[in-house]
Amino acid sequence: MLGGRRSNARTRPGVGVASAAVIEYVVSPATLASQLAEHLRRLGYDASTRGPRLWATHPTATDPSEERLVLGGAIAAWRREHPEARIDPTDYEPPPQMHEWA
Repeated sequence: MLGGRRSNARTRPGVGVASAAVIEYVVSPATLASQLAEHLRRLGYDASTRGPRLWATHPTATDPSEERLVLGGAIAAWRREHPEARIDPTDYEPPPQMHEWA
């Protein structure tokens, strides 16, 4: 799954800008995290890394669920060119309505 954790008004390491829809991932191998961040920045995302951790958001994002979906598509496209990469969300929590389906 390519979703991630949403963080409320938290500052991303290395960026210094707070956002209500920061999505956090762990990238393995860690050397690919900065390459993925650069790819996302070229697409207009605000992305930063520290070791294997990657934080990303779009500056004009208004809906975290929609952003997670769009960001997931951007990551999936990059991963097709980097099949050795593993990108895992950190503490992903599905939207509340998904709990009702279980």
